[in-house]
Amino acid sequence: MRPRLDRLPFLALLLSLFLFLPAWKAEALQGTQPINPGYRSLSFSLPSQHLLLKLSIWYPTRRKPANVKEGPWLFRAARNAPVLTGPWPLIVLSHDSTGTSLSHHDLAASLASRGFIVAAPTHDHDNAYDMSLLFHDRELFLRALQIKAAVDFILEHPQIGPEIDR
Repeated sequence: MRPRLDRLPFLALLLSLFLFLPAWKAEALQGTQPINPGYRSLSFSLPSQHLLLKLSIWYPTRRKPANVKEGPWLFRAARNAPVLTGPWPLIVLSHDSTGTSLSHHDLAASLASRGFIVAAPTHDHDNAYDMSLLFHDRELFLRALQIKAAVDFILEHPQIGPEIDR
């Protein structure tokens, strides 16, 4: 009988596979100039649910990164830089209940520099600044709704949407 795989190493294996999937494209593009992480912050609302979503987006760009200060976070990215022509795969990062859209900025920037577009929402009423839905029966339903809305929103964004591999 084979031993059962622990979930954490399995997830790490999946993530490592995703990191190298677009490697052929990233390596080909890096021959001319390096791919850097671009960053922009967007927000939109879901009036029917009385929710406001803040999205942090990382994406491949040629512009050189600089320090970006957002609240208590400091990281390196090219703020509001043009998106490198894709198509690039889209990944949505969902933070833990005490996090924000910037909680995984290091992972998001690393993925962007490897040819991914990363959308990270701050879940309304379930984040570091507002935990009013923590352990509430609506928490998971609203998270799923917010992730779907974030994907729909980013696919329709005029600069980023056309560069996503649909």
